[in-house]
Amino acid sequence: MRKVSALILIITILAVSSFAASKDWTIMVFLNADNNLERFGIADFNEMETVGSTNDVNIIVQLDRASGYDTSNGDWTGTKRYYVEKDNTSAIASKVVMDMGEVDMGDYKEAINFFKWGATNYPAERYMFVYWNHGAGWVKSNTDEVVKGISYDDQSGNHIDSIGMKKAADAMAAAIGRKVDITAFDACLMGMVEIQAQLEDSVDVLIASEETEPGDGWPYTPVCSAFVSNPGASTAVLAREVVNAYMDSYAGSSSWWGPTACTQAASYLSKAGRVQEAVDALAEQIVKDQQFDALDVAMKNAQSYAYSFYKDLYHMAELIQDNTTSNSVKVRCNEVKDAVNASVIESKWQADKMKDSHGLAIYAPKSNEYKDYYVYTEFAKKTAWDEMLSAYYGRLDADKTIEAFANAVGTDKEEAIAKNIERLVAMGDDVMANKVREAAQENDAFSSLLTIVNQASMAR
Repeated sequence: MRKVSALILIITILAVSSFAASKDWTIMVFLNADNNLERFGIADFNEMETVGSTNDVNIIVQLDRASGYDTSNGDWTGTKRYYVEKDNTSAIASKVVMDMGEVDMGDYKEAINFFKWGATNYPAERYMFVYWNHGAGWVKSNTDEVVKGISYDDQSGNHIDSIGMKKAADAMAAAIGRKVDITAFDACLMGMVEIQAQLEDSVDVLIASEETEPGDGWPYTPVCSAFVSNPGASTAVLAREVVNAYMDSYAGSSSWWGPTACTQAASYLSKAGRVQEAVDALAEQIVKDQQFDALDVAMKNAQSYAYSFYKDLYHMAELIQDNTTSNSVKVRCNEVKDAVNASVIESKWQADKMKDSHGLAIYAPKSNEYKDYYVYTEFAKKTAWDEMLSAYYGRLDADKTIEAFANAVGTDKEEAIAKNIERLVAMGDDVMANKVREAAQENDAFSSLLTIVNQASMAR
């Protein structure tokens, strides 16, 4: 009898689990409107309601509102979670599943909490997590880290930096035991190789724009319709649908200065490593063959965006290739272009000034714009791009680098600086190598770095 009861229990559990995971998709929108974008957030929520959740697709939203921007829908403030239901009125009619009071949506831990709650209560075969908010460039925050920001919360004054994005993505993947299918940014300037590097371990597909987004952002009616009308389509096909829906929504739009300039792209993060390897090889080859004149042409003329130090990576490689005198550099440029093409699923642009956009931007600042803490980003750790920039600027101060390493010994920054020094020596920086040797004679903390430097010198 006990065996029969146990068998019935197992069958029941399996049946419940199968039923719970029966939906194809759960779309989670982390809608941080606790800022001057509030009215656009309300409008986007209404667009989602024109489609609503179905038997195949869950649409859930965590909405944080601000004070003083939009007075509609009861003019409440704080944060609420919704299960989005079909409705064609101008007001939000979906069911409030949870009233959370004031929540700091500039904290990456809140993104994790929302995802875990969504995956537990609205499980599905696949998930898309959308960050809705302002997107920004590289800044130096009060933690002395160079970050790429998202989800700015006016109430708290916080935002999620690139380190937080990685922590959130890793935790989300751990919660479901696999990679998140799509992480998307309905925000400006997030389509970068640096963002790929933060998310690649935990996300399959990235959707993001190289350029700023207009205030209206994504058109959620056709975006949600794409998932609802064809929920069984591949993740790549649906990612393309998002890109095309976004671009179609701005087709023909313009302002007094001309057509609305916009971009959108989807990329495979499984191919991000190939992009990093190609960029790493190109950077090292440029330094080795001293092809800084060709690099200079690309730095000054490559497709750029609202922040001029964000350049389209493919176009940079193209310009370097056209202007270099080194056949080896030409080969490396081809490898970068091939890697970008392999990673990018779909890339679209509008307006002539965006015509050299290919889906992935890279940080390529002038010397006076460069942020020293870029070295701590995942992309900088994995490539020689930052070392190449230092060589290009002719600005590297060996004494300051040695001092920075001495101050970092025993901290989480030690490894990044050591790797930076190792790459510089491997690329021929004998001044740096000698500085390390001198420091090692006076400070035992440099002994392990000395070994690394000597090995790098011999391997050249």
